[in-house]
Amino acid sequence: MARDKTYVNAICRSREAALIGSDKMSRLLDSDLADCLRLLGEWGWQVDEEDYRATVACERKRLVDFVRDFAPTEEVERWVMAGYDFFNAEIAVRASFLEGLEGAYLPEGNVKIEELAKAVAGEKCDVPVPIKEVIAKGMEAYREDKATGAKTSTLFANAYYAYLLSFVRTRVLKRLIQAEIDGKNLSVAIRTEGEPLLLDGGTLTKEDLRWIMVADRSKVERKYAYAPLGDLIRKALAAKEGKEALVAFEKDASSWGLKSLESKRYESEGILPFVLYYLYKSAEIDNVRVLLAGKRAGADRDNIKARFKVGYGF
Repeated sequence: MARDKTYVNAICRSREAALIGSDKMSRLLDSDLADCLRLLGEWGWQVDEEDYRATVACERKRLVDFVRDFAPTEEVERWVMAGYDFFNAEIAVRASFLEGLEGAYLPEGNVKIEELAKAVAGEKCDVPVPIKEVIAKGMEAYREDKATGAKTSTLFANAYYAYLLSFVRTRVLKRLIQAEIDGKNLSVAIRTEGEPLLLDGGTLTKEDLRWIMVADRSKVERKYAYAPLGDLIRKALAAKEGKEALVAFEKDASSWGLKSLESKRYESEGILPFVLYYLYKSAEIDNVRVLLAGKRAGADRDNIKARFKVGYGF
């Protein structure tokens, strides 16, 4: 399925010009909900003035379609689509026991939502084995009343990352996946002492995380002074000690995969331009969702901005 990377990368570079950078995001933050939707329409989004969630869902669907049309390799397409498939599988399990989740699904990746429903019901379905297996485990936990929101999310996240690491061979993608896992694990480690909520597959082992949380801070900072994770570890310890806002650390932790690639932002060869465009656009959609939800709820500018992920140019 390999496509001409020079052509694909040229398209990604041209589309970067339409991303919502810091100046545009500031305009949105200073606008009311109606003006936000108007501006988004002017910037190429397909806007539903009656339902901001439909606006976000449409833009996410357009991004998924872009990936289908222009992913430079099959590996990159599988990496993207797996995120949607595992997320929707988790929603399918939750929806079988909880009400009101019909609108929680993301656009379909490589697996149809109706096929996920069949897997939940134990019927014959066209669903990859790793997803069927985690669905079965999730259903069993709910039936035995052992499921919690955090445990269910951890179950599916572990299955998702194990699946990615089973086929990803490209160095940049593997490092990105491990950086995401490390960011999530540091976030969990400063919030809870529950090891079952930690994810497998990162560069930090559970023993590393335990030591980081209990050792003398100066020793930790010396050990990781020149490590790629050093800055995030310092922020985690500062947040744990109350010297830095937890929400600021969470922003960096949730975006650590993208931040780990920012130094390569201007590289123009291989799969990296496509990967970075996808990550920036995905973060943009998440940030606009947070912004529109905040505007609708009457949240102030600073509270909304504090919950943004790292975006294009900010």
